[in-house]
Amino acid sequence: MAAEIGTPEWIDESNRALRLLRFDTRPEQQELTVIVKITSKNALASYALTLGKEGPRLQSASDVADGVVLSMDRKVADELHSGARSVSDAISEGEIKLGGQVEMLMRAGDMLSQLAKALTQLLE
Repeated sequence: MAAEIGTPEWIDESNRALRLLRFDTRPEQQELTVIVKITSKNALASYALTLGKEGPRLQSASDVADGVVLSMDRKVADELHSGARSVSDAISEGEIKLGGQVEMLMRAGDMLSQLAKALTQLLE
């Protein structure tokens, strides 16, 4: 059985999977940190995904001071996981709320494809 999203076990498993993916990075690349929050009736799952020179890495959201925040409910996360919906569609439809340092997304435009690739891997 897969670990629950956001738990230390899930973060470890996901980091192993992310290390197997190929990401094009450059030495001058700045870091982009995205904090993902998934709410359900009883709980909040959260984690932080950082894209940097070494590629993507996950950590507990509580270990991160700031970044771009993506908030969604469990239903949306499940739809992303199943492939029934894309991240960009969910954002444009208002199902994923953006917060925090959203301006970081504008400065890191070339990293957005890496972000989409990493999020797709994590939610599969």
